[in-house]
Amino acid sequence: MLSTQSARRFPLTRLTFSILVSIFVSSAAQAITFKPPEDGAPKDASSASSRGGESCRNLHSKESLLSSVVPLIPQSRSGTTLEERPTILLYVSQPGTQQALFSVKTSDQMTHYEMLIPLAEEARIIAIKLPADAPALEIGENYKWYFSLECEGIWRPAYPIQGKIKRIVPPSSFTALSEKDSIDTAASFGQAGIWYDTAVKMFQIHSQDPTNNETKRHWEELLNSVELTQLTDLNTAIAP
Repeated sequence: MLSTQSARRFPLTRLTFSILVSIFVSSAAQAITFKPPEDGAPKDASSASSRGGESCRNLHSKESLLSSVVPLIPQSRSGTTLEERPTILLYVSQPGTQQALFSVKTSDQMTHYEMLIPLAEEARIIAIKLPADAPALEIGENYKWYFSLECEGIWRPAYPIQGKIKRIVPPSSFTALSEKDSIDTAASFGQAGIWYDTAVKMFQIHSQDPTNNETKRHWEELLNSVELTQLTDLNTAIAP
């Protein structure tokens, strides 16, 4: 026969196990990763992955430019958005470069919108949002965006950084949440394969409190899921 003291231990043990399982499941559900849509574009072997501290005078080759700018996009170099005027994230490491030209073009290479982007002297991740006066992206239309650096009065348009973007209607797998800037919202975008909105939501959350270990972990999860591990420890300041 069990003693009273032994009998009391079992309910406590089961309760403790239940709590631990609950915590584990809750934590796993919060993981922020990107699930590419089934019709995702093939990978681009020219994906930029390195960073350089070159002076802007050395931007005479494609390799030099690719080492100075890293777009925060999947290896397919394409993604979707629900936004009429989305935000594009890029890491710019080139010191001394004062501005860049950002443009969006339609599938037939007609200019949809273009603007100058001021750049800080230090390396950082910048967020380029199409402004209110830019035409809205049409649903279902394929667009390309281009980013060219200016150096000592000369543009480097021969080797622009580029990516693809397409505005879509919310897929059936997407769950709209009332709290737009929450980690759960970023996770919902990621699971639905909506890259640009996933990235910018998580970037905004992480930028608001970059020392928060939880948001830092989620930001790293997202970058790791698209093979951008090398960007996890970079300055997340938003460009002016």
